[in-house]
Amino acid sequence: MTDQALDQLTRRLLLDAVRLEYGPQLEAPPDAAFSPAFERRMKKLLRRAAHPVRYRFAQAAACAALVVVLSGCSVLAFSAEARAAFVGWVREIYASWSVYRYTGEAEQDVMDTVYYPAWVPQGYALLREPQPGDFVHALYENQDRQLLRLSYLRGEHDTSLQVQWKGAVVETVSVKGHPAELYRNPEDGPNVLVWAEPERDAVFWLTAALPPEEMVQVAENVQESAPLPRRYCLTWLPPDGYFISDQWEEPGKGEVTYEGNDTIRIIFGYSDDLPGGTPYDTLRETGSGEAVHVGELPGTLYSASPEQCETVLLWQDADHLFWLSARDVEAEAVLQTAESVIVKQNNFADTMQSSAMDFDPSSPLLEKAERALTDEFTAQIKVLAREDAQADEYMRQPFLTLRERQMAAYISPDRDSAIAAVSESIAAMGRERQESVLALFGPFYSANISVGIHATTAHICDEYGEMIAGYNSTAEDWIIVPTLEEEQFNYTTNQLYLDAFRAARAELKQKEASP
Repeated sequence: MTDQALDQLTRRLLLDAVRLEYGPQLEAPPDAAFSPAFERRMKKLLRRAAHPVRYRFAQAAACAALVVVLSGCSVLAFSAEARAAFVGWVREIYASWSVYRYTGEAEQDVMDTVYYPAWVPQGYALLREPQPGDFVHALYENQDRQLLRLSYLRGEHDTSLQVQWKGAVVETVSVKGHPAELYRNPEDGPNVLVWAEPERDAVFWLTAALPPEEMVQVAENVQESAPLPRRYCLTWLPPDGYFISDQWEEPGKGEVTYEGNDTIRIIFGYSDDLPGGTPYDTLRETGSGEAVHVGELPGTLYSASPEQCETVLLWQDADHLFWLSARDVEAEAVLQTAESVIVKQNNFADTMQSSAMDFDPSSPLLEKAERALTDEFTAQIKVLAREDAQADEYMRQPFLTLRERQMAAYISPDRDSAIAAVSESIAAMGRERQESVLALFGPFYSANISVGIHATTAHICDEYGEMIAGYNSTAEDWIIVPTLEEEQFNYTTNQLYLDAFRAARAELKQKEASP
């Protein structure tokens, strides 16, 4: 953020503070003592990262809506020191949504811990473990299939949080002494609680079908975990075009295989099993490699030979062994690939799932799909299949409409409402380069929007983190991503229809052949 932009933000916040009757505080401002969070943030700026880091700066959008300052208001003044000290989350209120923005510099700092609720109501069990990153998501479920979701964004990343609260009753509550917003459901359904904690550089939101007092109790029991095993990934590959053909991951270790054409293949892996633990320990014992450096880390390069068809690079830090093998790749490119390794930090895209990729026609039907195949519905399929056979047309519109209505009633997520809400946010964001995570209120889905120079993209996930729709402005249309239940339902109904259609056609042919 430039000094000019920060000056404008400061003036805007001061004017809003006056409107909120902060006049007496401004007449006698307290000492501008820097908070522990600010001191910690300054230390981060002085540290040099072990890997290249991209720095991006959050841009505060001008708006006529009321701005509520969640932190840092007491030290605002027209001085460089006070302006530098103003860092924290700011809430902007619009007609039917709130936007939470981080006003400090965006810095992708490595995190080895996560925040999680140390207390949840009885009966809730962990369904999805949180992983360190800029966007963190934990999911709990009770015996009645009710969900409890805790998500948060770190202030070091320049992504805003949007809460669309159309239909909600917004109340102000307190979490650990910090102001918080409770988006209460007037009906019997989930509520959303949002709060920011400056000392943790994070904005949290909790979604659950719990009474307000229990929502606050869960929020006040959010704690930081012990350090978790690190996960690593590549951020650069030789420019030949690759796809991931295989991968596995366990605590402290993992491996991923990239394939290009028939001969090019790259394997990257890591392990915290010191001193051994790589597939190339035998090669390392030969001592025939060339001493190299991967960044500042010592390593050994074993060039390809008639006896060894791939180039292998081994290196290590204090805690992990790393390996990289490549076929038909120059040694210089192998080193460049290795130097691109960073600690994996989850963003929204990393948390998305697609169970439909696991579709197997022979697998048992899931509950939703099985429940949708009622006796009445299957009987209607057979009637329509017979009518289509008589008309000599396969899968006419009445069958397709019947199936679509049944799937919408029993299986499909509420895509239409979610797409409408996300489309509204896309239109409001304009063309300024920015990223945002959305928490939707009824349906209680999540989404992200990325506005870039050339295109705007969006992804919508249901309450389980299952991706159900995607958008790319270059295609100018939404793409529907089916769920596993939808895939099973479509396949099963196709088979039911096909069997009935064939039986009807055989019967008609038999009648035609009869004298």
